[in-house]
Formats: sequence, C-alpha cells, structure tokens
Amino acid sequence: MLKILINNITLPTVEATVKIKKERDAFTSDFTTASSTQPFLIVENQNTVAALGPSNRFTKKNKEYKVSVLDGFTIYKGILYELEPVDGYRKCDLVYTNELLDEYSKKIHSFFPEIEIENNTPKAYIEATSVDFIDTAWAGYVENFVSRSFPEVYFNFPTFKYPTQFGELKTDSDWYKYKGSINYKVLGVPPLNNNVDGLNNQNVIAPFYYLLSPLYQSFYDYLEYSIVGDVANDKVMQSRVLIHENNLLVEITQPENDETEWQTVYKHHLTIHPERFLPDWTLAEYIKILKNDFNIEVVVDQVTKTINLNYVQDVYWNTPVKNINGFKYKKPLYPKTNTTSNYLLKSADNDDFVSITSNDLTVVFREDVNTEIIETSFKQTPEVLTKSWFEKNGVGLSFYNYLTDDTYHITSYLNRTNAIAGSGGIAEVYFIKWLQMLLAANFFEVDFICSQREKSILENSRSVYMENQSFLVKSIEFEQNESLYLVLAELISFNP
Repeated sequence: MLKILINNITLPTVEATVKIKKERDAFTSDFTTASSTQPFLIVENQNTVAALGPSNRFTKKNKEYKVSVLDGFTIYKGILYELEPVDGYRKCDLVYTNELLDEYSKKIHSFFPEIEIENNTPKAYIEATSVDFIDTAWAGYVENFVSRSFPEVYFNFPTFKYPTQFGELKTDSDWYKYKGSINYKVLGVPPLNNNVDGLNNQNVIAPFYYLLSPLYQSFYDYLEYSIVGDVANDKVMQSRVLIHENNLLVEITQPENDETEWQTVYKHHLTIHPERFLPDWTLAEYIKILKNDFNIEVVVDQVTKTINLNYVQDVYWNTPVKNINGFKYKKPLYPKTNTTSNYLLKSADNDDFVSITSNDLTVVFREDVNTEIIETSFKQTPEVLTKSWFEKNGVGLSFYNYLTDDTYHITSYLNRTNAIAGSGGIAEVYFIKWLQMLLAANFFEVDFICSQREKSILENSRSVYMENQSFLVKSIEFEQNESLYLVLAELISFNP
C-alpha cells in the first residue's frame, strides 16, 4: 500500500483521503510525476511531530519536505507540501517520481565541464581586459572538431551568416575586417582574431551544442543511465544544434608600439563556459521540452537504470495489449464527449504554425475555444541571422553536417526540416498521425476495484483489452480501501 516516509518514520496518513493520479507520459505535457489530486490528511501525533517538526499552525507558511514514497513494491522520491493544520490533522499535498528527483532541478549546463582548450585550469569569463594573451590554440582545436559528429562530440562549430552582428561597419570600426559570419572557415580552418596578413578581427568563434547533448551529458555520463529508444538513434535528432547568441570574445585594449595611442583587438577566451552556450533550463524542463516539441514518450526506469525515448506516434501503434477481462469494474462503458476541435501547433515566435483537424493539416491560423494549443520552445533559423531574430521568443534550431557546412545554415537534413509547417516538418513527421487519432477517438472513464497486482498491471500497460476491444490507458487515479484499491482509469478507444 502507499506509504510516505521521512527520517525512517512512516507518516500516519488518513487512508481514505489520499487520491493519487498517474498520467501516461504520451498524454501529458508534464514529466513523469505522480501527484495527489486533492489535499489529504496526516494525523497529528508524536510520530508526525518527530518526522515533520511542529505544525505550521502559528506560522501560516507552507512547508516542503523531501520524502520517500513506497507505492506497491517500488520506492520513489517525493516532496510533501504541508498546507495548513486542521483539528487533529495536517492537510498536505504530495508529488513523487523516480530516484532522480533532486537531479531534475539542476540546470543542464551544470552537468557539463568547463573546457580549457590548452588543457590548463579553466578561467572565469571576462568581457574585457588590458592584458594580452595568445589564442592560437583555437585554430587546431576547431579543426579537430569540425569533421566529428554527435555523440562523439557534444558541440561543434557550424558556420552561420551574421553580417550585422557588429552593426554597420566602417573602415575606422574595430570590426571592419569582420567576414560577416560566425565560425568563418577556410578549408575547415578558422582564421583567428589576431593579426593575419595585416588583418585584425576576422572571425568570431563560438561552440554550438547539439540538441541531444544535455541528455547524454546528464543521464549517460553523469548519472550512468543507459539511453535507449528510436530518438537516441535518430540521425536527424543527432544532427540538430541549438542556436545561441553568445561568443567567446574578450576585448583587449592595449597601447600601440609607441604607447601614445591605444588600439582595441578581440581574441577568443581560452575557456568554454557551458552556461553561456546552453539555454537556462533545468534538466526537467529540458526533457519536458524534448518530449512536447517532438512528441516523444520518455520513460525513466530506476530499476534497470535506463531512459527510454520513442516517438509517440510510432510506439503506440505496436504496443502490447494486456487482457483485463477479469478485472472488476462498477458500471458499463459510455464515451465522454471530446470537445477538442483542432490542434494548433506553433513555434515560440508564432511565425511558424499549422492547424491540425481530424482530416486536414493547414497553415491557416485556426483558434477558438475548442482549440488545443501546442507551443514549442523553438523557432526556425533563417538563412541570415539578424539581431531582430535573436530578440524573438524561442531557441533557434539548425543542423550541422561538416560535409555541407560551406552552405552555412542547413535548411534540411535527410529530408527533414526544423520548421513546423511543410514537407518533412515537425508537424508532418512527429504529430499529425497521433493528433488526428486523438481527435477521432472516444474517451471512457472506468472505475475498477483492484488488488495491488491488478493496479500494477494498469499502471504499467499502455494498452488493455476488455469489452471485446482494446483501449489505450491515458491515466489512472487511485485511492486505498483497506487491502484493495479503487482505481479510476481513463481509457481511449480508436481504430488505427
């Protein structure tokens, strides 16, 4: 049965007040948490005080506690929220997930090491200095990276056209020799910002992290989990890179030869600082973005230490079906009305969108009270970068392939694009089949009376068979009743 433990003390919950909901990952925008659906009661006694300390009766301030949750035969990590005292009780809420709860709140950049390209101690980033330094190691470093791919390397140096990065340049500008590109290369070798044939400030070198690199750096390298599933092996996903607007430049102001005049040159900082080149997302936010923006089912298994990522509209067509005809339920099945008329899938900057109905996909902007909106965290990367593009909402996406890097921004790779609309776009490849299925589906709520074993079967089955047909399991909500569980399951019926 469900138990909440803190400091090796089992909290005396009032069993009849505890209701927990678990939603199947493919049907929710949240990421792998079970939670109470209503505040529940914990008896106020000596054990409660020993575990949680004094009640918040006099502080009127909600408290949070890290707890362990025994659900069936598995122990999870969770957070207990103490809301308010009630005569003889404490009213609380609960969320819990796998053993990685504490890791999910960390920023993705914190999993990456700072990299000193000359293998010395990493140094803090500075924007300006009067102390000159030698940055020639950058040429060999970039040259060693450009022909390598993910997951062998977690970032690379794609070339992007950005002619206005330093504004309208004049001959007396510090950047008048700027080539108009980030990571400008000649035969795979970047000219540096020091004096080359009498030219200063030729280039801006900056790393761009691959979209999947935070997944591998956190789960595989740091947490020592295996990464499995179609997403991890998808060459298109492996080739996507995140577009940021920071660089490695340091402004150096120094005297000319006669020391009566001063000049400004720019050189590349010798340390790569991940926080400058990755979005400011926590690990949970990052996984949630991957999951929602590319319609991915994410399953973290703390027993086998694997994270499994598969495209929802691929895996659900071939999912095993569990026969539950022997399970007890209270009333006949009647479908609930599905009020969603269409899905509006759009980019973070709202410039790229499609409307998906049960039989159509169109670039006409359709939105009403029955529209379900899916807004991604990304935006298309234009052929030429501009300051106004960076000011728009969203993180840019591009592809990197060193064989075609001379074309600068790569608009498509293996017949896939980073646009939402269009052939090979995100809507067509990852969403339309699944969303049109949901629009045509019937939804049912079923009340089961379950043993621990039967509850576990419902929790761990994507699809079940009863009433002479199969259903997808969207969610289950359960409460304890002595040795049994009362389970409200939301099921979906459809014809693929």
